[in-house]
Amino acid sequence: MAPPKNSLATAPLTEPLTPLQGHGLFFDRDKDGILTIPDTFWGLRAIGFTLLPSFVGAIILHGAFSFPTTTTGLPDPFLRIHVNRLHRAVHGSDSKTYSHKGDFDTDRFEDIFRDWTLPPHDSIGLIEIIYMVLGNSDIWDLFGFLTAMFEWVGIWMLLWPPTGRLTKEEVKGVFDGSTFRDLAQKNSEKPPDYFFFLPCFLRLWFWQPLISYILNQFRLYFNQIVDANTFRTPEPIEMESIERPLEDRDAGGYDMGEVRLGAEVRSGVPR
Repeated sequence: MAPPKNSLATAPLTEPLTPLQGHGLFFDRDKDGILTIPDTFWGLRAIGFTLLPSFVGAIILHGAFSFPTTTTGLPDPFLRIHVNRLHRAVHGSDSKTYSHKGDFDTDRFEDIFRDWTLPPHDSIGLIEIIYMVLGNSDIWDLFGFLTAMFEWVGIWMLLWPPTGRLTKEEVKGVFDGSTFRDLAQKNSEKPPDYFFFLPCFLRLWFWQPLISYILNQFRLYFNQIVDANTFRTPEPIEMESIERPLEDRDAGGYDMGEVRLGAEVRSGVPR
């Protein structure tokens, strides 16, 4: 499918694909250009989601994007998504990385990391994702805001990085669908998952990135405290004593003269 003539048109069934079409066609199991709920469910299972997230995710995605892509202008009772009109499902309050024709905007993509992450701007964490979605939200656009939050948190949960941060290459692969294909290939080579029915939060790997992220934040915070309170050895202070005649000493043999320590103070210096 080539890009549509404009954002209202239907994309022609010819090559090359737009990145948005490549993103959607991964889930098209029978390659008919129409995504059904079972298509999306099994696609989510193939890339690593467990049963419950796959089922809930498929229902939410089709409930949100079926009507904008319909070819009749009427709601589809089966909530099917038409890939050749997937550009009509581009919503507000997003990163604007997809244009309204489904093209990939490189500058907008770079803005995600340039505006919302710390140097060297090559990865993004969950907290930064939440701030980014909040910053990109449009006024009164609750649907777009919730959809963007669902998509980005879903991406983070899908990739579940051990360091707690998504790399720029991983995120870009999600936009064009290549990350989905890599994950499906990798998961197909794994042994059968006999605990596929367990929710992800009951699995040990679920907590590894979160624990790593928390420990990393504590490490950074501790380093900041140490840097701010680094002990510096004071420079030696010269002490100058003034000799007094023998008659100025007290009965105990102490010189009751002045000792200068920055400013003159009274002190006794043993002789």
